Amino acid sequence: RPSALGYRFERGSLIGVQAVMQGEHRLGTLYLESDLGDLYARFRLYGLIAGAILLASGFIAYALATGLQRRISGPILALADTARHVSEKRDYSVRANGAPGAELGVLTDAFNHMLGHIERSQTRLQSQLTRLELLRRITRAIGERQDLASIFQVVLRTLEDDLPIDFACACTHESGTQAVMLATVGGRRDGFAAERRLTAGDTVSLDLNGAARCVGGAQVYEPDTRELDFPGVERVAAADLRSLIIAPLVVDNKVFGMLVAARKAERAFSSPGCEFLLQLSEHVALAARQAQLHEALQRAYDDLRLTQVV
Repeated sequence: RPSALGYRFERGSLIGVQAVMQGEHRLGTLYLESDLGDLYARFRLYGLIAGAILLASGFIAYALATGLQRRISGPILALADTARHVSEKRDYSVRANGAPGAELGVLTDAFNHMLGHIERSQTRLQSQLTRLELLRRITRAIGERQDLASIFQVVLRTLEDDLPIDFACACTHESGTQAVMLATVGGRRDGFAAERRLTAGDTVSLDLNGAARCVGGAQVYEPDTRELDFPGVERVAAADLRSLIIAPLVVDNKVFGMLVAARKAERAFSSPGCEFLLQLSEHVALAARQAQLHEALQRAYDDLRLTQVV
């Protein structure tokens, strides 16, 4: 007999029991039972579809997040690592890797540009400190010399070893003459042909070349000696020396000599290098003046002694 009236789920089925009435007289009972297997199967299918969609969405979200992290977080982290390295090591030669995208690319380029500017400033500062130290050493060394030849030798040897340069010489000039003489020549002359070597005692005619301008009191810089056809400069070019600086040695507003520095590479001297050689020539000129005074005093003393002996 059917159970109590109503609807219920039982053993995977929906069961409905309802009385059939006519007036107040009960004619019978309506019993309905529906199998819910198809409905459950559809629910399982919908669940699988929803799970597959969620899983696929998760994979897509992970892939997008990973890609965006490489494109956004990666460059920022790399930039932070570079900044940390610079801060800890004081190494301004490192550069951050280029980042894709307009904003991150501009940020990275600006950061690298800042590092490059700092590196160049540090290099210039270190170069200036090195030149100042070199100038101090040379000034101290020549201050201990009492003759012009030894002063020139110390200056040229130090320049060739520490600046460095490929050729250096010191010239003297007698007022009223149209030539300069190579008083002292540095020792670094390897690689020059024997017949083209510049040796002490050689004379160079002033004409209109760089030496003539230097005798007038101006510093001369020739970035490429091959572009000139003056006799004196041609001798330097023939010795495979491409760039040349000539700094005057001035005492009492008169040029008594000049300091010459040359390198094999063309345009090898920078503005700070030219300024350094000009400053050095001023110190050498002062030392030379002291040496001349010492020699004059020594001659006067010797003459006085000879007078006393007679």
